[in-house]
Amino acid sequence: MADLDTVVTEIERHLDAQGWGQPPRLYALVRTRDLVAAQPHLAETLAGADPEAFTPVEQDQIESNVDELLPRIAWPEDVPGCALAHEIVMVPDEVADACPDGMDPAEWAVAHPAHRDLRAVAAVLRTGEAAATLRVRGVDGEPDEVVVDPSVVPNMVSALRETMGET
Repeated sequence: MADLDTVVTEIERHLDAQGWGQPPRLYALVRTRDLVAAQPHLAETLAGADPEAFTPVEQDQIESNVDELLPRIAWPEDVPGCALAHEIVMVPDEVADACPDGMDPAEWAVAHPAHRDLRAVAAVLRTGEAAATLRVRGVDGEPDEVVVDPSVVPNMVSALRETMGET
């Protein structure tokens, strides 16, 4: 599990360095030794990495809605895991149902003064392990809050498990 926590934390830190407003990203998780065996030109780049650790391999850019895309994904048997990074906007529960009829809920949420920006990264393995991190963007100069716990994004974890053939 610690290895998977490390993977989601590293993915999130990489995306955080690029700033907010990133598109969703999907990754295959492969053992570093297997990646180097399949692509020897990466041996130098991955020379210091633990060969048993998981290396995230970013997939093609996601061009559609994540909710529509994930049910259509099935990973090959030789891919032991996958991860998804996704930014979302949340509004407080007490105003969540206040979106005016006919208005796009996502646009309404972004414009709401009480919205919060979140970046979630979840990962699962075929063996059943899961990990996730959630970054809540700080407001008014406050630092971001980061939580590492698969229970923070249960729907993402569940959707990723389905892509691995689990239910």
